[in-house]
Amino acid sequence: MTYEIFDKDGKLRIPDAESWAKVKEEVKKAVTVTEVYCPRGHNLIEEDHTIGGGPGIRLGFRRPNGEPGELILSATLGCQDKTVISGKLFEGEKLELFCPVCMSNLPILSECHCEGGGEVRMLYLSRENNPYHAIAFCDVVGCRNSSIIRAGDVVRAARLGEW
Repeated sequence: MTYEIFDKDGKLRIPDAESWAKVKEEVKKAVTVTEVYCPRGHNLIEEDHTIGGGPGIRLGFRRPNGEPGELILSATLGCQDKTVISGKLFEGEKLELFCPVCMSNLPILSECHCEGGGEVRMLYLSRENNPYHAIAFCDVVGCRNSSIIRAGDVVRAARLGEW
């Protein structure tokens, strides 16, 4: 089942209670990305460091105190597994996230409604930098808010009921 968020006339579809249960089941399905790009077109999928049996997403970060580091995130939506390559992470801390190749900051999609006051950052699913074809996740360590955005499909969120 593919849930279309808009009807043929462009109106937002709000599912009834019975349909919503089916939408939630679809949202729960594991979605793993195989390519993600920074704003300048560098593919950040890391084949050398695997998480959960598959390649991860390599990112650079800077802590509020200025300490830099690198980490590998799971490429599966909703999976919070990560490996710290360098530096340290602390639960609840807001990070500056960037491409480890060109150092460009990840674009902000929106504010996150988590307790850490985070911002939802994007990585693109193609080199075209299309925000309607992207993944998004909060820049606060431990926040579970993440999603995948595909034109015409529902936004698949890791935390059901918060979107």
